[in-house]
Order: sequence, then structure tokens, then C-alpha cells
Amino acid sequence: NVNCESMKLVMMTSLHNEYESSYFQEHGFNAYFTKPATSLDILSTLNLLIEQIKAGLVDAPFINKQYLEGFVDEEHHSQLRANILVVEDNAMNQLVISEQLEDLGLKYHIAENGAVAIEFLKNNTDIDLVLMDCQMPLMDGFEATKKIRDGKAGSMYHDITIIALTANAGEEDNKKCLGVGMNDFLTKPLAFEVLEERLRNWLK
Repeated sequence: NVNCESMKLVMMTSLHNEYESSYFQEHGFNAYFTKPATSLDILSTLNLLIEQIKAGLVDAPFINKQYLEGFVDEEHHSQLRANILVVEDNAMNQLVISEQLEDLGLKYHIAENGAVAIEFLKNNTDIDLVLMDCQMPLMDGFEATKKIRDGKAGSMYHDITIIALTANAGEEDNKKCLGVGMNDFLTKPLAFEVLEERLRNWLK
């Protein structure tokens, strides 16, 4: 049996007025956010509500945008400070990955193929991690990774973390990624939670 009295309720609304918080709180909601909401807004709100449930808080604080901003700054952005190079030729994939990185508070740059990525790294010294698509024109991710490991992008990037972005999740494909010197791999389309977990792991 579900105890509806203790069930958490979140309002997603397009309303914009100064009475939102008190209005929704009075009507039994535990949190709200306005649309369009970022994936980080949703994730952070759910995380907070889950923590409230675990702690058994009866008079838990109402979660609105102002409350959430403090949580996001402290729990998320403060833990992820990095500059990411995204090597991806597909415009839609570029857009999706860019939005996900922005939600995580990360800086990023886009290179449309491996050749552009190599030249970018030669002329920039502040990249912390590379997200590398495997299949691209002119120079694919496998060749670009080999060149980076051979020092063609500069000696400082010889050991940089490279995470493959691949549409193939087969064992042979994964072995190929690791075989050319990539550190890890992610399957497209990228799930936000998986991307966040993997970046947190490699950006420690």
C-alpha cells in the first residue's frame, strides 16, 4: 500500500510570479521548478527529495530555485572544475553534449574531427579531458588518439584522459577503444547520469 500522505510532490510549471513558492507549498507540494528546466535542476531536486525521505524529515525545507542554486553550487559545481574538449562531427550530438556539460558547470570546446582536435591541443594548454567520437571524417577518433599518445598534440597531452564516444557497445569495439590508448568509453546517446558519473571518476 502506498502512503499518499508522505508522498513527495514536485510541480513543473510555466507560471512566473512572486507567489509561486508559498502557493505551491500551501497546496501540498514539496518542490517546484519552472519550465524549461535543465537536467541538473531535475537531478538535484530528486536527489534532495530522496535525502529528505532517507532522513525522515517531516518539516523538510521547500525546494525552489533559490534553494536549489545553493545546493547545486555546493554539491555539484564545486566538485567539477575542468575544461573539456569535445571531438564530435554531428551537430545534434554537439548540442546535446554541450547542454549536458553546461548543466554540470563545465567549460568546453568543440572540435569537429580529430585533425581539428590535434591542432586545437597544440595551441591550448588548459584542456583537462577529451571526449572523443570514434567515427569522424578526415581523422577519426582512433587515429587522433594514437597521435595524441605519440605526442603529436604536445608532450603535455601525452597522458590526458580520453573517453571514447561510440554508437557501438560491443566488446570488440570497446577493446579497440582501449587498444588505441583511450581510457574509457561511453555509448551514444549519452545518458546525463552516466556522463556525470564517468566525468566525476576521471576528474578527481
